[in-house]
Amino acid sequence: DLAVLVATLENLIHSEVLERLEATYKTLGKPLDRKLDKHSVLDIIDAYMASWLARYDISQLSQAEAVKLRDTMGEWKTGWAQIQGFVRSTLHKTSGKLIMMDFIDVTRIVEAVSEGFDRTANPQCKLFEERLLDLEDGNGTGRVRLSDFHASTVRKGYWWFIETADYLR
Repeated sequence: DLAVLVATLENLIHSEVLERLEATYKTLGKPLDRKLDKHSVLDIIDAYMASWLARYDISQLSQAEAVKLRDTMGEWKTGWAQIQGFVRSTLHKTSGKLIMMDFIDVTRIVEAVSEGFDRTANPQCKLFEERLLDLEDGNGTGRVRLSDFHASTVRKGYWWFIETADYLR
C-alpha cells in the first residue's frame, strides 16, 4: 500500500532528523531542555547542515571541529551563502515571531529545511541541471550524447562531468 510506504519513509526521515539534530546539540554543548535565541538556533542549524553536506557524523566530532566545519563551509562548499539564506528564510517562515525556541521548534524548522532543500536551495544540483540541459541533444528528450558529455570538460569547462562510459551505463 502506497500510503503505508509514504508514512514509513516520513517516519524514517523524521527519525534521522531527530538523531542528527540531537547529536548536533550535544556536540555543540547546547541543552536540549532549554529555549534558545535565534542566533544560537542558527548556529545549531548551520552546524547540522554543514555536517550533513560534508557527510560527517557530527556525533564523532569535537565541539571545536564542528564549529570549525560550520565556520569554514563557505571556503569550500559552492553555494553555502545561498544555503544559509534558504535556512534563514525557512526559519523566519516557520518560527514566525518566536524569539526563543525549544528543541521541538528547531526540529520543525530543520524538517522544513530538509523538505525544501533539494527543490529550492541546492545550488550545485541546479548548476548541474543547467549544464546538462545545455548539453541536451536539442530534441527535448533530456538525453545527452556521451561524446558531448565527455567533450564538455574541454569545450565548456564542465570539469565535474568525468564519469566513464561504463559507470554511466
